[in-house]
Amino acid sequence: MDKIPYSVDDGFAWMESFTNLEKTPAGATREYRLDRMEYLATLFGKPQNSFKIIHTAGSKGKGSTSAFMAAGLAARGYKTGIYTSPHVTTYRERISLSGGMVPEEVYLENICLIRETVELIPKANFPGSGEPTTFELLTLLAFLVFRQLRCQWVVLETGLGGRLDATNIVMPEASVITPIELEHTEYLGSTIEEIAAEKGGIIKTGRPVFCGILSEKAEGVIKKRAAEKGAPFHALLENADISTSLKEQTTRIQWIDGSRCHLHLAMAGVHQGENAALAALVLRELFSSGRESPAECFEKAFNTTSLPGRMERFEHGESVWILDGAHTPASLRLTVATFRGIYGDNGILIFGSAMGKSPEGLAGETAGKFRDIIITRAGSFKPEDPGKVFEAFGDARTEADEAIRSGTLNLIPDPVKAFKKAEDYAAAGRPVLVTGSFYMAGEIRPLLMKD
Repeated sequence: MDKIPYSVDDGFAWMESFTNLEKTPAGATREYRLDRMEYLATLFGKPQNSFKIIHTAGSKGKGSTSAFMAAGLAARGYKTGIYTSPHVTTYRERISLSGGMVPEEVYLENICLIRETVELIPKANFPGSGEPTTFELLTLLAFLVFRQLRCQWVVLETGLGGRLDATNIVMPEASVITPIELEHTEYLGSTIEEIAAEKGGIIKTGRPVFCGILSEKAEGVIKKRAAEKGAPFHALLENADISTSLKEQTTRIQWIDGSRCHLHLAMAGVHQGENAALAALVLRELFSSGRESPAECFEKAFNTTSLPGRMERFEHGESVWILDGAHTPASLRLTVATFRGIYGDNGILIFGSAMGKSPEGLAGETAGKFRDIIITRAGSFKPEDPGKVFEAFGDARTEADEAIRSGTLNLIPDPVKAFKKAEDYAAAGRPVLVTGSFYMAGEIRPLLMKD
């Protein structure tokens, strides 16, 4: 290509001009389908067939588990790509190499190639007679980038669901299912069994499937799907005993063959220990035969693995700030328990979440755990109503103990002003937790990175 006429940000903005089901899912009417993604990939020579893939689906822990697996593959000497969502600061986070970002010119060359091709195709020519979605274009970009960089392995995370997710046109070496909870019920179903069936749609004939710690109902669905597909089934708790110390931020794994590993994870929490153990199980099984030795070379790699917005730690002034994208009651429960288990009960909370979430459920998991709380706006990516969240937290605090009720509950819609208010509270060295959504973490993260 002789000339690249715009910036990477312009290129991603062009992709976002298409139907973005992440941004406005409640009002979207687009049909989820795979034939449009197959059509796009075929236009570019099916780039997803250029590398080996581990495919990951689930409600919680997908990003962290994927990052651990990618780090382990890179530690074995493989050039490894990783595709995750959502991003915290920039779309470039979604399509990266384990241990580093992709050069900007590689994104831009492939965005230009996609745009030149897509803009020549009439809408009616696309399956379903509709243009691609933003996520489909991003997924295609990931495949093209990883092919150009000659990646040997790619860890591929689904967006929403699994069965009809744009990523589900691949034939992976393994499918990985992380914990499942009720989410996106308008698309995935109203029961755990229905949602598990959608997530389990990534399981392919004869390819092993690995599952994390699932409820009995969810695991039953996944196990049945694996049996139907003749896919060897590996459940984490059937293969490992896991113990995690929050204070020491260590995880110890004892495998059923008697071997052990000891991890000191950069991402804190019992749930992160479980994510790491699931990733380790996948790598042990994939590389347990042939010329590849099962040596635990992933241990050191896991210890330095981190992701933006996943129990991400910053030191700012005299205080520790933790950013985490938890946005469901169950994930908030884990995040808050981890934060308090490490940093005590004198923390400050900055909280923001998008509309479509239950503010009452979110407030119930957090309002009674912090003396000083600041409710703010989690950016502008999704519609939100911080006033409604503020009311829910106020109602939840009426049931908290006196020490909590005597603290402060602030509504400061401007996230920069909310940040400055938290700085005032934290001046004496009190820890701060920023949570409620990845977009909330994305608002505060650049302010902390200025240090």
